[in-house]
Amino acid sequence: MMPTPDAFAGLRAWFEAALAQPTSNRQHWLAVHCTDAALRSRVEALLVQENQPSDGILDQIHAHFANADVQADAVLRPDWSGRVLGDYQLGPCIGEGGMSVVYRARARHGAPTSDVAVKVLRFGLHEADRQKAFQRERDALAKLDHPNIARLIDGGIAQGIPYPRY
Repeated sequence: MMPTPDAFAGLRAWFEAALAQPTSNRQHWLAVHCTDAALRSRVEALLVQENQPSDGILDQIHAHFANADVQADAVLRPDWSGRVLGDYQLGPCIGEGGMSVVYRARARHGAPTSDVAVKVLRFGLHEADRQKAFQRERDALAKLDHPNIARLIDGGIAQGIPYPRY
């Protein structure tokens, strides 16, 4: 029979309490304080496992995923600084969120020379459903008019990348 969540919580509490004892006193402490023989046996088994040397597999797994995160960041968060997107020359990154990166940008031709913000969807987020969510955000921002909210100037799709310009 599978132990209940309460039983797991109790086992964990006893295990943590035993771990708090000096190593040399754990067995005696359990014998005195934990009168349930089955529970005490489980706690003792956990304590034995706790003291076993690790084969390093968890460290290897952690290192693998940490490296994968770095590689994924390089793919999912490419640096677009200096690139041209539509009519805009992108400058440095000025912010980022869950689905996009915001760059300072300047119009390349015939537009005022003031800086604007261009929001670029992250790589891999260009599927139709993500583009629809991005379009909904753009449409909502176009309706807002407040001095503390960036005003949507325009937007489009360039090189298959949807972007709004603020």
